[in-house]
Amino acid sequence: MFLDARETPLPCPTATLPETLQVLAEHPHGDAVLVHAALARLMLLDSTDADSETIASFQPPDAVSNPFPAATGSFNAATDAGVEYPFSSSSSSAPHLTLQLMSAHPNDGVVRERCCRCIANMCQLSSSSSSAGRAVEPSSVGSDNNSAGDERSFADELVEQGAVELVLGTLAMSSRLSAKGLAWAAQALLNLVCLSRDGARRTARTKGETVLADVIAGTTHESIVAGSLSVEQCAALDAMLGVLARLLTSEADDNAAGVHYRCEQAAYGTVEAVGAALVWLSASAKREICGSDAKWGMRDGSIGGRCGGTLFFPTAAPPHQAAVLAFLPPLHKAWMTLRSIIGCSRNLPMVYEALHMPGDGGGLRDAIDAVLLFGVELEGLSAMGATEEATLQQDMLLYALETFADLSATRKDLGDRAVAEAAALSEATTEPNSQSGEEGGEVEGISAVFPTEAALGVSEILAEGVVSNIAVSTLVRLHTAEYRQGSGRKSTAHVYDGAVFDVLAKSLLTLANLAGQDIAVASMNTVAPLHAILQESTNCLSAIRAVHRASSSQFLSSASQQELMAVVQQCALTGQVYAVLWGILSTPDGVRAAGELKLRDAVSGLQTILETLYADAFPDDGRAVAGISSTEAPREATAAQQTSLAGAAARTTPTIAAAIEILQKLIPFGEKVLQCLRLTSAEASPTQTEHARQTSVSGSAAGTVSAIHVTVEHLNT
Repeated sequence: MFLDARETPLPCPTATLPETLQVLAEHPHGDAVLVHAALARLMLLDSTDADSETIASFQPPDAVSNPFPAATGSFNAATDAGVEYPFSSSSSSAPHLTLQLMSAHPNDGVVRERCCRCIANMCQLSSSSSSAGRAVEPSSVGSDNNSAGDERSFADELVEQGAVELVLGTLAMSSRLSAKGLAWAAQALLNLVCLSRDGARRTARTKGETVLADVIAGTTHESIVAGSLSVEQCAALDAMLGVLARLLTSEADDNAAGVHYRCEQAAYGTVEAVGAALVWLSASAKREICGSDAKWGMRDGSIGGRCGGTLFFPTAAPPHQAAVLAFLPPLHKAWMTLRSIIGCSRNLPMVYEALHMPGDGGGLRDAIDAVLLFGVELEGLSAMGATEEATLQQDMLLYALETFADLSATRKDLGDRAVAEAAALSEATTEPNSQSGEEGGEVEGISAVFPTEAALGVSEILAEGVVSNIAVSTLVRLHTAEYRQGSGRKSTAHVYDGAVFDVLAKSLLTLANLAGQDIAVASMNTVAPLHAILQESTNCLSAIRAVHRASSSQFLSSASQQELMAVVQQCALTGQVYAVLWGILSTPDGVRAAGELKLRDAVSGLQTILETLYADAFPDDGRAVAGISSTEAPREATAAQQTSLAGAAARTTPTIAAAIEILQKLIPFGEKVLQCLRLTSAEASPTQTEHARQTSVSGSAAGTVSAIHVTVEHLNT
């Protein structure tokens, strides 16, 4: 059916799907030419879910429950990757035909990659309730994927039968795979890990992180040598980075070191491979869409040209549309993986090194430019019905902003104990009259971070103006869209969608971290949107209070869940804006912009509303309100406030408790910002203003905003 008399593959075999499966089952150890021809026919026939279901449910007539005997001792590729003997004794059935073929041909890249394509398609059936059309049994393994439910899916069965180890072994022999074959193997592993309960654990235990990092690095290097990324390489990187992200965010095995997630054990090779892939993907995407000689207008502060304006997807040239669809998924996975790595602050030094290495930071510029292009300038995906790509676009922007915020934050690479040790060392080695830590330190006279060349280089690049441009553009776009969606009405309690709120909050946090370093943050283009957000918060909170004016003393109990959530969100955004203002008021440009836009009046009005809301919540706690709104109140008032808040939080819902906690933190912080605005508007000298900033703050602006953000995150979980 597949070979002629000379044992040459037929150009157009006519075997049906059942016949093809039967031939492969009867000749698993057959000649490579026969197996190749049959698998080629199988791939051609595997074109729908029904076909994949037929392949998944196929059982040879003589199938037994024992593991496939020929697998023993012939698993060379997987053994090279550190993979163990694949077939699990707990599996209730014989290994699937594709797994038998992979084990019978351990060094045949053609057989392995084509079987991986079938595995990738079969795993997709796990998302349906049919589970490949056959009865399933409850899984006895720990749940790695809650979406699997109480039934064992076909992906679970493949994992039990050793599919993860076999596919990893295939990836380990990537030099013998075709470009499509590498993409098939990577997709198969992604589906096995994400659509099964135990896939992530088995991948991690068989050194999957190392294998993936090596293959990602090799694919990146190969494409750099070739000068371009193919569509197949983009797909392979997309899938492999997705698997890495899943591994790094999964729970670690029980250990005595107190490690909870695998990102806490990330190897430098992994970080380096992810950084190199992100940089090369970004540079390639930039070249494909903007041209190799494109000049990014934002580098000199101007906006112009294809890469400095708007790329409207529906009217873009077909090559540009193809480039967007090819590069957006792997860029999304690259930023997601990098964000997972930075989730453990101990990894930050490695991340700085990995991002600084390519071209002494030039690669990081490409990555930032790609975020601007794909996250800000690219528009119209939803208009073309590309809803999945539009979701990837927003998620990529969020991951990138979270990464920018962490990379630009101070002392995120040290824990409390390390900061204390560094502070003690600083005190022991610093001369009495010296002023160590004047720049960027959060504690006067202490420099708890020993900056490396890579960390300083990355920080300088982040403060060049493009990152702040991304953050400000995102703020303007989302705020304008929300305003239009509400038809300009500001009298109702507006609650942001969770995803939109997260992007807004991370944009503001990034600006707060860059304030004082990036001169663009102190410009009118930045301060004007901040003023608009403060005005929005004032209008929203005023409208909510007006609705409950008749029963203001019972505001917390009478307000609806939507109104309380609106209060929490508006206060959280206000705290982020205050943090940005706190940073820019240390610069002459920031002081000038704040004066021209009359930010003092805006903050003063908002503070009045906040204090009124707090007074409505605690009508009998006047001393507590005074303790919050006045920096000169006695310590007893603050203690009374703390006692009242603790009791109220214990008796109320999580949303009410969050509103109380945020108001408690936000009002005193706002008073300090307002005091600084008063000093600047009175034309105080920079020395006086800075002295007031230092003496009026116990702790840091970043600490206050971080506490507010943590409260909101806990409420959303």
